[in-house]
Amino acid sequence: MFREITISKQAEDGPKRRWYQSDYFDLYIFYIRHSERMDKHADREFVGMQLCYDIRRNQRTLEWKKSGGFSPHAVKKGGDTMSDHGSSAALLQKGGTFDAQKVIDRFMQDSGSLPGQVKTFVLKTLAEYAKLNPPAPPSPAELAAAAAARVAEQIAAQVQAEADALHAEQATAEAKAHPAPAPAKAVAPPPAPAASVAPTAPVVARPVAKAPAPPADVEPFSLDGLLKP
Repeated sequence: MFREITISKQAEDGPKRRWYQSDYFDLYIFYIRHSERMDKHADREFVGMQLCYDIRRNQRTLEWKKSGGFSPHAVKKGGDTMSDHGSSAALLQKGGTFDAQKVIDRFMQDSGSLPGQVKTFVLKTLAEYAKLNPPAPPSPAELAAAAAARVAEQIAAQVQAEADALHAEQATAEAKAHPAPAPAKAVAPPPAPAASVAPTAPVVARPVAKAPAPPADVEPFSLDGLLKP
């Protein structure tokens, strides 16, 4: 996503500039205002753009000036020619290719945080450049290189298929020459011995002892006799 970098020093005369940066782009927008109205965006006129892309690896730049049109560059060290009054012009090598579709696709991914006016202006500018500079058809050398690459891929695929078939054949022959031993049959464990039951002793009925009868000459005892007055 883009974030705006604050520019502390602006030119007193000439266009003002805004700087936006993402992980892939450096975007410089140049504009003039025709009045100091409260709605400062309504009278803003864009007069230049410098879009640096692939800034981490192989930086390139597309410039557009209202007075001079488009100019693609290969960047050697960095910097922007439009804002440094020519001091960094030696850092840019004019010319080179510009993959408009690739840059537009990546710009669409990163531009969600840009102001709407800026995003629309950049997209229209990139679309105009792509319309004026359609990609050139491939040269005979490029066509021949592409054809050679396709042939090389086909040969590589054929060699790999033959190597896989040979490996499978060798594995089959090895398996036939040295068959794996049959697995031993599982032996069932012997049944557990039955639990021994202790013999039960026979139950013997014991005679019940009877209480002895009282002597005949003893008078039977009674509580009723004691309770009488």
